[in-house]
Amino acid sequence: MPGLFLQAAGLEVVIGDTLRTNPEADAIVFAANELSHWIGEITGRHVPVLKADEPTRGAETRLIVGVGAAMELFAADAKAIGRTDGFAVRTIETNGVRNVYVFGTCAR
Repeated sequence: MPGLFLQAAGLEVVIGDTLRTNPEADAIVFAANELSHWIGEITGRHVPVLKADEPTRGAETRLIVGVGAAMELFAADAKAIGRTDGFAVRTIETNGVRNVYVFGTCAR
């Protein structure tokens, strides 16, 4: 992702979980807000945090935090992580939008 953090325009952080049904919701929301905050500190630009069911606001890149869809899309990675505190970062491009999934199997 060359230049991603040099230019926050066109970037969104997405909470990739249905929070009502996830017991680790607080950790996921905290992680999304921290990611948004620190990218903003580095770039000097506001990076919005959206819920999974909210439409994109025209972003070129979406950083999707949490397990949500990642568990289905990257089942082999989730199995390899197991119940450790590890995490993975994977990218899928859909309709011209780069979706970067940051996920683990345990909140920390």
